[in-house]
Amino acid sequence: MNTLRTLLPITAAIFISTVGVDGLNAEETSSKLSPQALQEIAQVEAEIDRIEAQAIERLAAPPDNQIQQIELLGKLMLYDKDLSVYRNEACAFCHMPETGFTGPVSELNRTTGAYPGSVRTRFSERKPQTHSYAGGRRPALDLSAVSHCFTRSPRA
Repeated sequence: MNTLRTLLPITAAIFISTVGVDGLNAEETSSKLSPQALQEIAQVEAEIDRIEAQAIERLAAPPDNQIQQIELLGKLMLYDKDLSVYRNEACAFCHMPETGFTGPVSELNRTTGAYPGSVRTRFSERKPQTHSYAGGRRPALDLSAVSHCFTRSPRA
């Protein structure tokens, strides 16, 4: 454990010296992205901001129904950019409900298939998973009636 505590700061220092502080800037845009992709990304981000603002407005008078409360919580989490590494990208950027919870940027789907992450110059090697990937199974988490927390489903 002491070795890990010693290596962690050293690894971080090496990483920052290699990448540089500017390399950690999440506002970078990749020169690999086409103007069409950048335009579509801007449209998706504006839509995400609009939906999040509507969800936040609903908090002023939260629903009485527990199912609607859970739906509102899910929407707030899915569209919240603050949950990403650099607080600049919502989960919905790669998992938009209107597109089966996969990527909504058609230009990226057509060309790369992969999506940039919170660090815009980094791409993974795989496409965002679709809703149909689950094969019709229910989600792997259930709301516990006892603890009122999400727990791993025994069906998963």
